[in-house]
Amino acid sequence: MDKINRISIPLGCIAGVLLIFLSACDTPTVTPDISATKRVPHVHTVKPGASVKLENTQPFILSAPGVGDLELLLSTPQHDGTMAVDISAGEGLQLESPSHYEFPLGQLTGYKLPLKIRAVSEGRYYINLRIALVNNEQRDHRIITAIVQVGESVKPARKLSSGAAEKNNEEKVISLPAQETISPAK
Repeated sequence: MDKINRISIPLGCIAGVLLIFLSACDTPTVTPDISATKRVPHVHTVKPGASVKLENTQPFILSAPGVGDLELLLSTPQHDGTMAVDISAGEGLQLESPSHYEFPLGQLTGYKLPLKIRAVSEGRYYINLRIALVNNEQRDHRIITAIVQVGESVKPARKLSSGAAEKNNEEKVISLPAQETISPAK
């Protein structure tokens, strides 16, 4: 009897394990939906600093040197606090209007900066805007540059085709003598 008990206990264990494996084969497998639990990292697509944008198309065009009026339009999605703008004209321009503006945020969709500038000669000039958005104790800054074109813009030089170069009595390629010395690798 003792011999039967020694054989029946391992046989019972083996049969139990087989039943567990066989029952596992009959149950359908369920795979968890990974896309529902997958975390997508936040992508930061906005420039750091104050969220302010110059809405005007650039460059601003003034037909001739002298005094001209411009109206810059700024926008921000921020609705609380104030926006302070300090304006400076680049070399060749003189600012003849106020150089500091402040706006309470949230009341308007766009913030207009009427500017009067004086250009001494034709060319491309720049107006620098130093903007600070202040909300409670938090200050965010951004510097934006507006481009001003006085007179006609200089168009980039184009390549002449071979026929056009011959018509203008110009040489297409200028060959210069050159020497090349190759040193052995050390």
